[in-house]
Amino acid sequence: ADIRSNFNSLTANQLSYEASLAAIESSRVAYEAAMARLRAGLTDITTVNQTVQLYQNAIQSRAISVRDYNSALSRLYKAAAIWPPGTEILANIELRATKTAIPDSE
Repeated sequence: ADIRSNFNSLTANQLSYEASLAAIESSRVAYEAAMARLRAGLTDITTVNQTVQLYQNAIQSRAISVRDYNSALSRLYKAAAIWPPGTEILANIELRATKTAIPDSE
């Protein structure tokens, strides 16, 4: 069940990334059109500022979708991992040894 939900999350985040790329392209074209209208005297700077904001929001959405995709991929790897026999015990021993080797900062 965890693997299936993590795979679905990964797929949804991949679609979100692709949508963010389309939003970036669309907002870039809108900015170029607003600049052309401004140069022709058909609009004011407010419209240009609004399209710049849309472009910035689209770029931010892309960054968020990349982060979310990577997190979903990590969760999928974790859910699908099969540890070889005995390695989990060894990992716990090493973890405890690491914790005792590092003194508290207080």
